[in-house]
Amino acid sequence: MNLQQAKITLEKINRLYQSMTLDSSIDEHEQQLMLNYIRQFYKAFSGEGLENEAPEPIKAPRVIRKTVEKAPAVQEIPVPQFTPKPKQEPAPDPIPDPVPVRVEKPVREYTAPPAPPAPTYQADERPASVPVETDDYEELFEMPAAKELSDRLSSTPIKDLTRAISINEKILTCNELFGKDKTRFNDALKTLNGFDSFTKARPYLASLANEFGWDKKSAKKKAQVFIKLVRRRYN
Repeated sequence: MNLQQAKITLEKINRLYQSMTLDSSIDEHEQQLMLNYIRQFYKAFSGEGLENEAPEPIKAPRVIRKTVEKAPAVQEIPVPQFTPKPKQEPAPDPIPDPVPVRVEKPVREYTAPPAPPAPTYQADERPASVPVETDDYEELFEMPAAKELSDRLSSTPIKDLTRAISINEKILTCNELFGKDKTRFNDALKTLNGFDSFTKARPYLASLANEFGWDKKSAKKKAQVFIKLVRRRYN
């Protein structure tokens, strides 16, 4: 391997390549010369028969002269003279219309009229409209002792009967115990809310049982549930 010869050959290749790039067309002589240089460069590394091989003449690179065309003279175009317009003062901003002031009317708070006082009965006093309890109604007021946890939870006190009863339960109670009379049912809840003890509310419940026939077999079970709920109002 002859590195010195390889270097010389590589320089020849570079010079010939630069000469070939100056022209768009490559003739056959230049192409053959480049192939010879490449073979010499290969042999310089492989060491095949370089001793007796004479160096090939280097073709002088061709010089291509480019003619620079003279740019045409630029004709000057006269620039018209503009007279500036007098500056106009901006028009004053229009005066906005006055914003209407909204006067809010004072909201009058609605005060519900006071509820009529609920009748209070003494344990030994009964109005003429309240019948004396009989054995038929005594069964409605029986309260068995709570044994199960569910029975104890269902006996927790309540503050307002109108809120303690769900809408569906109100409809069932009104239909089965008050003859579908919503007014009498709502008045009964308000009256029962006014008592301060179940002892005072019991005569009123007895009058309702007598009026609407809660001792009937079809209404007795529902009446017991309703009375049990009323009893929780005074616990």
